[in-house]
Amino acid sequence: MGGRTGVILLVASVASAAQAAPATIVAPEGDVRTLPRPDAAIISVVERGQGIWVSDEAPNGWRRAQLGGDRTGYILDGQVRLEAPAAPARVRPRLARVERPLVVRLELNYACVGCWKVGPGALFGESDISDASSYALTLANSLSEAWAIEGTLGFARGGASVTVPAVGGMPAATSNVDLSPGTTLMLLARWAPLRSWWGRHALTVAGGPFEILGGAYGRVPFLHGEVAYEYRPPFPFTFLFGVGPDVALARSPSSVTNDCVNGLIYETCRRPFRSGDLFLHVRLGVGATF
Repeated sequence: MGGRTGVILLVASVASAAQAAPATIVAPEGDVRTLPRPDAAIISVVERGQGIWVSDEAPNGWRRAQLGGDRTGYILDGQVRLEAPAAPARVRPRLARVERPLVVRLELNYACVGCWKVGPGALFGESDISDASSYALTLANSLSEAWAIEGTLGFARGGASVTVPAVGGMPAATSNVDLSPGTTLMLLARWAPLRSWWGRHALTVAGGPFEILGGAYGRVPFLHGEVAYEYRPPFPFTFLFGVGPDVALARSPSSVTNDCVNGLIYETCRRPFRSGDLFLHVRLGVGATF
């Protein structure tokens, strides 16, 4: 009977060893035996406080123990204390700005002095305008999860016109004034200090030089800054909405005149930029990531 019982215990112990668990020896000495019996030969003695891997179940009070190499044995359940296995580390996924660091974005830039005018004058369309708005193409490269550099090339065409209706013997007449800033250039460094766990959403801060070239206002340099929300999902798409100030670092060339168009209740004048002009710049862009 004793031999048969030992075989049954051995089979049960082998089955229970399918799941191993870390444990610590709490007895003065942990005796690892060849069979799950108190009279079986001792194959190893493990001192108090040492770690050992054992089966997570203890049929009849015995656990299967894993020794060095491929050796296994059996140890009394009362000689060990099971330890809770360490929780697996939460692995942060690679963010879209690292997996797809290159960005191509089409943008609408609205940056203007006088375009935000409110009050009685605005009701009749009266305003002096210094315009740096454009349709633009942005190319960006993410250097890390948090940092990126981007360059923006913009083009703008437009102006204001008014038609004065015929009055008496005077024929109708149309006047135009060029309000286009021509080509625009911008180079920014973008930092994303706040990012969602999966990296799809980010609150970013950007800043750098901005310049208009030619057009109705001549060549004028600016300093641009913004706070923007940026969305980058796992698939190749991106969205950005940013708001921030522009400050003019120089005035328009002296050759730029303050032309106006006038109507019965409408007047718009081209106002050359002045050094120190501070105005709002809004960016809205959609594009693809690579």
